[in-house]
Amino acid sequence: MAAIERELGKTRQELSELKQQLAELLEFFIAMKGAFKVLN
Repeated sequence: MAAIERELGKTRQELSELKQQLAELLEFFIAMKGAFKVLN
């Protein structure tokens, strides 16, 4: 049972990190979109 709980904790942490990376990537794309609007 403890092993399952450890795995869940690890998985939750990895998901949280992935969510953060996706948010940063999305921010980057929005910034690039804004930059292209300025350039055109």
